[in-house]
Amino acid sequence: MSLHQENTADEAEAVSSPEEPQAGAQVETDAGNAPEIQASSPEEESASDIVDLSPQKFQELQDQYVRLAADFDNYRKRMQQEQLNLRKYGAENVMVEMLTVLDNLDRAGKSLTESSDPKTLFQSFQLLHNQLNSSLANHGFQQIKTAGEAFDPVYHEAVTQVETSDHPEGNVVEELQAGFMLHDRVLRPAMVSVAVAKTASSSDTTPESDISSNPFANTQKDSGFSAEVDA
Repeated sequence: MSLHQENTADEAEAVSSPEEPQAGAQVETDAGNAPEIQASSPEEESASDIVDLSPQKFQELQDQYVRLAADFDNYRKRMQQEQLNLRKYGAENVMVEMLTVLDNLDRAGKSLTESSDPKTLFQSFQLLHNQLNSSLANHGFQQIKTAGEAFDPVYHEAVTQVETSDHPEGNVVEELQAGFMLHDRVLRPAMVSVAVAKTASSSDTTPESDISSNPFANTQKDSGFSAEVDA
């Protein structure tokens, strides 16, 4: 077959079989023809609901709002009243327990006179003191420990410092005023004196170096030696 005949056959085949469209182009065409879906915003939906409300539905929602507002106002007033009552009568249980101590104090006052035995007076005082502390302890009231304790600025207030070797440095030496706590809260810190180490100037013993440097001590030694020689 000649070259001219081959070209003629190729042209005839191209005319008889038209070019097929590509898959990608077909997808783009379909996608371009698809209708767009627009999502409505919450504002538009709520606006449409309000517009569609019937007068009966609107009145129902308004009545519900009024009832909720009234309930909240009543709740607020009730909470305020409860807070006032708590501040006013919060110590009621403590006061009721203190009545027993007060009754015993009145009985002791009626039974004791100026001529009563001092030992009896002391015992009565101790009983009332212990009963008072026990009643207060039932409600979380307690005294802060100080004797032999290390100084703690949270619970103690240092008033004076004492130079001593009988107590470790930084420990409480003496309680000057008692401190108290309510549960884990400090009502009043304890006033205490705190131990500090003795300084060289406050020492009772005089070092040998000071004695050797004392001219009067040397004079006394010399006079004694001369007296022995004369004797």
